[in-house]
Amino acid sequence: MRARPGLAAALVAAGGLSAQAASRETPAIDHTYIVVGGVVLVFAAISFWRASNRFGLKRALEKVFRVVLGIPLTWMVLAGVRELTGFPSNGLIFPLWGLAVIIVLMAGGALVPGPIRRLWAS
Repeated sequence: MRARPGLAAALVAAGGLSAQAASRETPAIDHTYIVVGGVVLVFAAISFWRASNRFGLKRALEKVFRVVLGIPLTWMVLAGVRELTGFPSNGLIFPLWGLAVIIVLMAGGALVPGPIRRLWAS
């Protein structure tokens, strides 16, 4: 049977890369994302049944999706901007996040692209 030097070289290189990756320390996880996501999911689970009885299933799903996607995404955008630019500072990020959440929740469907809105309406 003929040996394949390309495959052997690839396996040796991959073994070296995985050993090198194993020796590196993993970056610290920002637990704020997990806390924000957990709070949002608990809030959505508690309020969903009442909202579905009050508004109907379709409107309740719209509201839950807006909350479940809007709140963590606004935090992720602000945290990403802070990592890249240093703005906003620790004292300013929470008021800006609150303002962003209010804007997302109040604007609602206006922030959703037209084709997705038309698909949902059909």
